[in-house]
Amino acid sequence: MRILHVGKYYYPHLGGIETVTRDLSEGLVAHGHDVTVLCYSEDGRSDKETINGVHVERMSHMGVLASQPLSLSFVKRLIEIANDFDVIHLHSPNPLAELALGIMKLRGILVTTYHCDVVRQKWLLPFYRPFLKRALNKSQRIVAATQYHVEYSHTLKDYAHKCDIIPFGIREDALILNEQGQQLLEDNKNRFGSFLLFVGRLVPYKGLHILFEAMQHIEQKLVIVGRGPEKPALMAYAKELGIDDRIEFLGRVEDSNEFASLLHGCELLVLPSIDKSEAFGMSMVEAMACGKPVVSTSLESGVRFVNADGETGLQVPPNNAKLLAHAIGKLLSDDLMRSKMGKAARLRFESQFQSAEMINSYLALFESLSEQQKINDLRQVS
Repeated sequence: MRILHVGKYYYPHLGGIETVTRDLSEGLVAHGHDVTVLCYSEDGRSDKETINGVHVERMSHMGVLASQPLSLSFVKRLIEIANDFDVIHLHSPNPLAELALGIMKLRGILVTTYHCDVVRQKWLLPFYRPFLKRALNKSQRIVAATQYHVEYSHTLKDYAHKCDIIPFGIREDALILNEQGQQLLEDNKNRFGSFLLFVGRLVPYKGLHILFEAMQHIEQKLVIVGRGPEKPALMAYAKELGIDDRIEFLGRVEDSNEFASLLHGCELLVLPSIDKSEAFGMSMVEAMACGKPVVSTSLESGVRFVNADGETGLQVPPNNAKLLAHAIGKLLSDDLMRSKMGKAARLRFESQFQSAEMINSYLALFESLSEQQKINDLRQVS
């Protein structure tokens, strides 16, 4: 099959959606399929390249408004090539892609993976919702990563009859410690001592300001992996709270050995997100793959599915620094509980969040829809 993934960005841009798109694309290539990714360029300039067998087209844009790159070239290119593919896989939300796919007549199969509701840009919904609904109406199937995505979404409730649940998975190979990783693990122990880990973009919905308030009651260091526009404000807030000596901003960690050593070396991972923009929490899956428990918030999203409360970690209400500190302290003070939950986290990763299982599930869906389309085409001919 010829498969087109339509997303916002692609590797080496790091993010949950981008990780899913990369692993799925490369997995489909490994199964013998011809895979192209159409997305926007981070630097605003168009380019084409092939990465591990995946053809990547990045389109130029004029700027970004409300997290949406503004690109007429993207819309034009999508309309030009969409009907060259057997399957179009749309990663939503992506307003310009939904606009283009909504107005054109498609010959192939359209599958939409619905990652999250639009939360922070609600003022755009009156303009955006018609495009989104047209794309969802055209989609033969809609994929969500958890049942909570469907139950708590204002949009997907109307499409529950054609939703499939396929949990996102990750490749474990990059998280296995080799000899260099083992040395980095020791270096981290000497550098940080006992530490907590946060992985993610430094943006408001991640709730780092709440975690900083909780850190006033925690002795360990907090290591932060990620970059984003909130860094200056977060550094200032850490200093204001008097905890700046225990906060380590590492920025984006691109070396897989270094990243794996941080996951294996931490006591636990914290995901303090405060709204449904955090729809899944891929960093939790990465920590669980390394046998680490998680403290997260009980958002009305897939986050509460990933971290099983009381089993693989603890959940607390969002925007509550006191309860967040209590949950972190509870795990830090109980070695047996932390170890037990870490082992359970590893088992949950193995049973729910393997990349191979995700790829096989998507492939089975694509093949099933392709066979059904062939049957429908034959009926029309006869």
